[in-house]
Amino acid sequence: MASPAAAPAALDIGLSERGRPIGITCFDSGASLDDEVALIVGGIHTGNEAVTIDLARELSADFAAGRLVPPSNVTVCILPELNPDGRALGLHTNANSVDLNRNWPSEDWQPDAWHPETGPVSAGHVPLSEAETQVLHSLLEVARPSAVMVLHCCGSLVEANRQADAVFMARRYASAAEFDYLNSWNFYDISGEFIDAMDELGIPAMDIELSSPDETGLDDHRAGIRSALDYLSERPRR
Repeated sequence: MASPAAAPAALDIGLSERGRPIGITCFDSGASLDDEVALIVGGIHTGNEAVTIDLARELSADFAAGRLVPPSNVTVCILPELNPDGRALGLHTNANSVDLNRNWPSEDWQPDAWHPETGPVSAGHVPLSEAETQVLHSLLEVARPSAVMVLHCCGSLVEANRQADAVFMARRYASAAEFDYLNSWNFYDISGEFIDAMDELGIPAMDIELSSPDETGLDDHRAGIRSALDYLSERPRR
């Protein structure tokens, strides 16, 4: 049986457009320096999706307290709030009115994008134009995570990018959390999306849509996280 997580190492990894810190906390069993790395990201969108920040912080507290324990060969890193300016200002976007989930270098990036909460929205003048996406992109270049889980709201579903491990993990997460697994997003067009950019980097990534803007549904997500991490721990090393 795995031991409780080692004491978390909190680290500020950069600043938002308005100079607010963006922090990350990592948890591991202390068993290996060659761990798989699973990255959980909250608060890409704020506004009515700010509940994702609350869930990410609850998950972090669970890992710190040993209620969630990483498998012995997995390090879990949680970035709870990519868009601190948006939350402080009550915006879905960042302080520059850019949608941070449309600002990524995917094949379909375009400067004019759309989201149902905002309608037409800026995706920035170029991909990675924003301080927040630059911070996260730099983290990815250093950490090279084995999997990325991105928290959104609201839909009670899980969607993977095209990487095979992402599909397997997303299916397991959805089953354990009693969410729907979505083969492909067909509700509206999304360009410059984070998980699509991860696909082009060969990084398995999935979007997890919470059920409600008012409740984190922590118990469901505990079950989903456990199942996804178990898959990551047990798969053959690439």
